[in-house]
Amino acid sequence: MVTLACVFVAVTAFLTLTELITALMDWASVDMQAWLRPMLRQLAAAGVIVTMAEVLRYLRWFFLAMVPFSVAAMVFAIYALRGDRAARLMTTILAVAAGLVSLPIGIFGVLQATMLFLAAGALWTTEARRWYRGEPAREVPAAAPNVQPSDGVTTEPTPPSARAELTPRPTSVMTAGLLTVLGSLGAAGFAATFLMVYTFARAAYIEAVKTGPFRDLLTGKELELAMQVSFWASVVILPLALAGILGGIALLARRRIGRTTTLWWAWTTALLGVVLLPVGLLATAGAGAVIVLLRRDDARRWTASR
Repeated sequence: MVTLACVFVAVTAFLTLTELITALMDWASVDMQAWLRPMLRQLAAAGVIVTMAEVLRYLRWFFLAMVPFSVAAMVFAIYALRGDRAARLMTTILAVAAGLVSLPIGIFGVLQATMLFLAAGALWTTEARRWYRGEPAREVPAAAPNVQPSDGVTTEPTPPSARAELTPRPTSVMTAGLLTVLGSLGAAGFAATFLMVYTFARAAYIEAVKTGPFRDLLTGKELELAMQVSFWASVVILPLALAGILGGIALLARRRIGRTTTLWWAWTTALLGVVLLPVGLLATAGAGAVIVLLRRDDARRWTASR
């Protein structure tokens, strides 16, 4: 779980950093102002009157402050993955702070905040603390053959389930779990973002596409159809991605239902990716890799021995 938590924090920080840089390079664009107008109306309804220029100025300083914040979270997560205790503490603080900042964003923000809080908590579990102290994993004595003590009572061997508890996690399971969780997080982020744009800034988005560099690729009717198809695809993708996140976590936590859920998620994602070709090609490839990895003998044995 330490590996998964650190990787998730690092990847989230990297994606946040790229989004910040993109926003700062295209500051005060039409899309950004269209995104801010509903917030200005809500503030005005609450009695707080601010102009677009003031919001952009304050928001710019906030984004500039978030750049070193994201870089620090990424660096500390990498060092925490290498076993550094101070980095673990800083990663926890930054993950919790990032989660609190994400909460007001919306559905995707709440989902991201929940995952960040879980990642921060995973760094302080009993097994994580033992690992950071450099202590060996708790060992279970090997099964001994039945012996007949002097009082005639038979000694029972150690249960196989207890011995299997500390079996190292196969690389195939780790790779499949990380692919599932990170891929689902990315899909949930894109789907939630599109649903927010479609709901709150649909007209501005269509206008930006019509006046942008790709305005000649689609006619007005084709653009409307593409928006509707993308909307319903996002409605399907969002719960599917949530199932993938939960299934991947259960798989890495060695729950039997985790492998079954992840396989169902992978087959569904692969079929959906075929329907959405060529955009869904990446999803189909990733889901296919998860299916192949989880059907390996070592993955079957590891999940079945729980």
